Amino acid sequence: MKISCERCGKEIGFFSRAHELKNVNLNIEYSNLCSKCNSLLTNAISKIDVMTQSIRKVLLNDYNFSNLISVDLDTIIYLAIDAMLKMNPNFIDRNDELYQVFIGENSENIYSEKELLSKLIKKILDYGFSANLENAELLSYSKYFNNTVLFIKQIQANCSQSVPQTWTDLFLTKRGIVLRQTEGRQVTKVNFPINEEIKYSLKKQDSLQSVHFSNVKYPESLFQDRNIILYSNDDNQLRQMTKLVDYFNEQLKEKEDQKRRLILNQVGEQVRKDLRKLFSDTSISTLHIDSVLLIIMKNIKQRKEIPVLDIYNPYGVIIDLLIRDYLTNFLTLGIRTRDDIVEYIQDRCLYIDDCNIKVPEIQSDHFWGFFTSRGYILFLKQSKKYLFVFEKNYPNDIYYPLNNLLYQGIRYLQIPDRYHNLSKKNDQNGIIFYSKKIDNVDEMNRFFVKNNCDYQMDFYMEQRNETFSDRDRILELKRTCDKLFAVFGYIPFCMYDEWLTIYQEMIKDSPFLEKLFSEQSSIVNQYKHHTIYTERITHAFDKGAMDLMKTLKIDDIDIAKGLMLEYLNQTLIDLLSEEWIRINGDQITSNTSLEQSFNYYLNLKKIEPQKAYYFGLFVYYLINKSILSKKNNFFENYQRSMIVFLRCQQNLEYDAGIEIPSEMLEKKDSEAENNETTKELTEKRK
Repeated sequence: MKISCERCGKEIGFFSRAHELKNVNLNIEYSNLCSKCNSLLTNAISKIDVMTQSIRKVLLNDYNFSNLISVDLDTIIYLAIDAMLKMNPNFIDRNDELYQVFIGENSENIYSEKELLSKLIKKILDYGFSANLENAELLSYSKYFNNTVLFIKQIQANCSQSVPQTWTDLFLTKRGIVLRQTEGRQVTKVNFPINEEIKYSLKKQDSLQSVHFSNVKYPESLFQDRNIILYSNDDNQLRQMTKLVDYFNEQLKEKEDQKRRLILNQVGEQVRKDLRKLFSDTSISTLHIDSVLLIIMKNIKQRKEIPVLDIYNPYGVIIDLLIRDYLTNFLTLGIRTRDDIVEYIQDRCLYIDDCNIKVPEIQSDHFWGFFTSRGYILFLKQSKKYLFVFEKNYPNDIYYPLNNLLYQGIRYLQIPDRYHNLSKKNDQNGIIFYSKKIDNVDEMNRFFVKNNCDYQMDFYMEQRNETFSDRDRILELKRTCDKLFAVFGYIPFCMYDEWLTIYQEMIKDSPFLEKLFSEQSSIVNQYKHHTIYTERITHAFDKGAMDLMKTLKIDDIDIAKGLMLEYLNQTLIDLLSEEWIRINGDQITSNTSLEQSFNYYLNLKKIEPQKAYYFGLFVYYLINKSILSKKNNFFENYQRSMIVFLRCQQNLEYDAGIEIPSEMLEKKDSEAENNETTKELTEKRK
């Protein structure tokens, strides 16, 4: 029985072998093939397979796809064009095996090069990427290819090492440009930036127009930091390119908006679910925004597509979510705009990563944390555990007391763990954060200190009211401060530099005291004179504060110091004005001007007005008489008094022959008139 080849129809001889070939993806199925047709089909399938494997290799190695089914169709089409031009450059030749098998060796030359390329790439997709083609859900592959791939024959590009402008054939796709040089047929693939707008500008020089892509660069293996430029004299070519690039950018924007809405809805739903679970007895609209921010951060960290720093972007996804779902919570704080929301987050919140943590009953771990004024959330990366704290009231003691230590190049911070109850059966007391990256831990320390200062201020006011309204407690406070006067007398508290230095030594290294008494020393001048009493008085002050803390049962040395300093400020005015009256009498009324007061002072005979001790006593006396403002501290009043005094007398000994600091005698523009007045007064006395 005679057998004919099912493809070409030729009869297969008696001694010839009939071949069978089947490939479902390429829709090839023959039971009887002659040797020639079998060889042709086998070679064509082999070429398709080689190009398919090449594309897969690029996707795995260069694009880092682990699941090839998830690759978008546009990327595969782009890589398939590159593979076809490199591995089968003669695809338009009728003698080419792919042409003969998939186009038809006897077909008339009715297809353009772009149409031939489209048909052959469809075969690559059918063979190795059918799932990706199906996932794209295209109504018509040929129409999609025609709308998303632009072929321009004969256009110039800067793709040569030696020639500024080289003639090429261009294939423009959604994922990049493929250039095929006219001479040599060298193929260059240039990727578009991933998920970014393709930026370009049009330029014209003489009759030559060009398209400059500002964020599309050649591979570094070819050129170091060279952007692609295309040149043409044909307005239609440039119009086609820019129109398609604009279309790609619009689609990217629509895709990003769609993705953004999806993420917004998914994250928003999960946040609401978590909030209902944690605060089941409270309406979400009445929750403090800090609790919302903590839960949002927890969910954001679970979404890799949202960077954490997006929380500081006024137009980011996180702010969009806050505006959409939680604007009412912000309105209760008087916050209405996006910029105000970001400012609140920057001021009241802190995100930290790349630090270590030691929690009782849990091994040391790496963590990320988000801290607010009312609570924090920590995620322990190895043990996969969350630590969540939220306190409705503010100020609060969630970060108080705070211990800070730098040891062997590692910064340690310790906060209490009373909210987790993890320390009861463990020697470690509290949660410890530590890292060699000292800046990270210091940033946490500054944030904790800031919140603790507000808590300490509340605690201080509570202790202050209790102390100053209780006879026994205030007597104990008086007894402690009186010891300072008994040992050192009044002299140190009348000497400007001495008392200022003592004051600053007392409050330094305590952020709370610096905040409480910031106005006492921050706006006054320092003259760096040698001081005598500073070290001894500060030591006695610290010892007194320790004793006071134990006696009044105050568990904070800073609170005890604050009470002592406030009492000293009040008492010094009373005691030292009484001392002045004891020495010189009470001759000045509250209606006396400051200038009249110092004229009186300079004419006293019982004392030496040039002595700084008496000058300081007189300042306290004038404060008590309200001639100097009681709202201002001793140091501000002292400076004001010195200016007025210098109008009346330009020389003043500064205790035992020490001259007035030169800074006090400098002629400033604002003091020119004062100096003239001083000259006139001196001449009158003469």
